[in-house]
Amino acid sequence: MKILEKAGVLIVLPLLALIWGSSFILIKKALIALPSPIMAGYRILFASAILMPIGWQRLAALKTKDWRGISIVAFAGSGIPAFLFAYAQRDIPSAIAGCLNSLTPLFTLLIGFLLFGRGMHSYKTTGIALGLIGAVLLLGMHHGISTDYPLLSVILILIACMGYGLSTNTIKYLCGHLDPITISSVSMVILGPLAILFLYSQRAWAPVLDHPHGLPSLGYAALLGILNTALANVIFMWLNHQTGPVFSSSVTYFIPVIAFFWGILDGESLDISKLAGLLLIILGIFIISRVKEE
Repeated sequence: MKILEKAGVLIVLPLLALIWGSSFILIKKALIALPSPIMAGYRILFASAILMPIGWQRLAALKTKDWRGISIVAFAGSGIPAFLFAYAQRDIPSAIAGCLNSLTPLFTLLIGFLLFGRGMHSYKTTGIALGLIGAVLLLGMHHGISTDYPLLSVILILIACMGYGLSTNTIKYLCGHLDPITISSVSMVILGPLAILFLYSQRAWAPVLDHPHGLPSLGYAALLGILNTALANVIFMWLNHQTGPVFSSSVTYFIPVIAFFWGILDGESLDISKLAGLLLIILGIFIISRVKEE
């Protein structure tokens, strides 16, 4: 039985990295026909269609105090980042977006330190510095804050990473008594109805029907919601249960690599400085995740 579990882990880890690392190329393809906000709304809608039935069954077990933490997780961890990445990837290649997303552990550490009193080891400061240097190389920063990409789009992705960091800390410090499936599914109970109302108000069916690539783009948005949001969360929870947080967090190293190479396969221009930036970010993440809390 243990051999089967270990084999399952060895299969699931690269599968999860492939799913999450493919998110950014799927966003790029979904944006061909769908406006940014409509694409994000569809992504949330499809994810909620999978998780809401589970969430409804778990509402009765929640206490009033639980709603604050779950609401933060819903909006900071899923809702708002979906829209921010959709807007940003109008101007930023999918590979660069995926690499910038890997800065999330850095923001998780900083937000934990600033808002939740989390310890800050000196080595973790080194990891943050390496990650930021990597981001500078990745973005091709020059003449102060000027980059190879629109600054607003870069900022939107960084805000999304901050949201992920806030969500992660909220799960640990405010929702630690709840199981991960309850948190994920109830989050979609919150976001699902809002997505329906938003899509209806935007006549979201129009670009699907009117654009020649409307149905394929809707299919990519569906994959984002079902696979990259709903299913990936369930897989990660299983992996974390089987191996613990240290091993399961190693998926973080592979996500930007997969996003990077999806971008290359799709014809995106990526030079050696951007590869060096990616490697520095991964090194920074490695240092942060391997040093114990003070």
